[in-house]
Amino acid sequence: MAAFILLVGVLNFVLGYFLALTLAEPPFLGLFQGTGFSKFGRGMKLLFKRPTLVADESDGEDEESDLQPVEANPLPAIATFSELPELWQHTLRDDGQPPETLAAGVVAFLGLEGTVYREHLLTAEARARQALAVQNPLAMEQLAADLRFINVDWSRKQRQAAELIEERAGRLGPAESSALQFARLMRDHEAQIAEIDREVHSLNFRTDGTVACRRMLGEMHQLIHLAHVLRDATQLSFASVYLQEANLDKLDRKLHYDTTTGLLGRLGVEALFAGGFQGTSRPTAALLISVDRFGKVNQRLGARAGDQALKAVARFAAELVAAQCEKSLVTRIAGSEFLILANETTAEELTAIGELIRQSFEAAGFSFQGTDLSLSLTMSVIAISADASLNDVISRLNTVKEVAFRAGRNRSARWENGSAVLTLPPAIPAQAKLITIDSAAA
Repeated sequence: MAAFILLVGVLNFVLGYFLALTLAEPPFLGLFQGTGFSKFGRGMKLLFKRPTLVADESDGEDEESDLQPVEANPLPAIATFSELPELWQHTLRDDGQPPETLAAGVVAFLGLEGTVYREHLLTAEARARQALAVQNPLAMEQLAADLRFINVDWSRKQRQAAELIEERAGRLGPAESSALQFARLMRDHEAQIAEIDREVHSLNFRTDGTVACRRMLGEMHQLIHLAHVLRDATQLSFASVYLQEANLDKLDRKLHYDTTTGLLGRLGVEALFAGGFQGTSRPTAALLISVDRFGKVNQRLGARAGDQALKAVARFAAELVAAQCEKSLVTRIAGSEFLILANETTAEELTAIGELIRQSFEAAGFSFQGTDLSLSLTMSVIAISADASLNDVISRLNTVKEVAFRAGRNRSARWENGSAVLTLPPAIPAQAKLITIDSAAA
């Protein structure tokens, strides 16, 4: 009887050991390591192993090859368009030819959604101006609630865009630095919008009345200003990403043009420089026209009317340039700034043309629905070297502009002998002119 019990115990121990060997690690390392026991162990593994969807295709001759795990497909080296959310993919496809990479897709989508956000803000601003005019604080209170919804939706998209880029750092390809910079821009603007949103919702329209309504309109002007800054920065990021990915020539040509003025925009100018000005000669001089303190025009007339005022500015400036310099191109480079590229023209000659434009605006008056206003311009001129990039041109022009700004604006300056210098303006007999700003679209 004792022998039988001992035999049963030994069998239980052996079976238990091989079951442990199969499911985990052997309880006694080094024990039973002979060839026979190894084959028996493998047999036990096959007996107790969980079923798998992948069958072992070995012919049974290689005893050392068991069922192999399936390796997951590795991610592509560069994050692609397919890694965007499906809704974003559909939106970009509906808009035209979708980009190839995630970096380009994120910037393109935020560009489209930023336009929608700005349109919502302009509509809200018009409602706010109307509510203030009729002293309706309850309407302004409702508008504040609507504005929160608009801001929350836009901020969510900004945050999602930043996360999509940040999570794929190292897989963003040649546009890595531009994409990460764009993500930081999204984070920064999201924080600024959140701060303004908190200010709006601290207002009490029922007790503070007119004061709260005026503060509300002021906060909306801040939001619209941020939207304009972000629009220009997104255009710059869009151009940088496509240029670094060598896909700038694949852009739909409609994106080359500014929708407000119809002039060539930043992307279009980038394409010209990237393409080497095929079919035309390279410009020899550049003039940057900056409309002074244009934000006050938006505050006074409203942002929609401000767009129409910029359209009138562009039309008048292009008319003056065409009369003085046939081989030139007028573009809207950003916000209230216009870039003139001139061929076969020296910086001195273009400075004289710029001074004519500046004094012509100084003598002109603008009118919108019975409201009169005057606009002044700051002019910056440089010569363009044969190998200068657009970034070089813009950077040098901005350096010259700062000198004119420090002198009080409504001045001309140019780059000369390695530094920016103010231009001594000659007296030009500019004719007075009244320019009516179109109010139909405002």
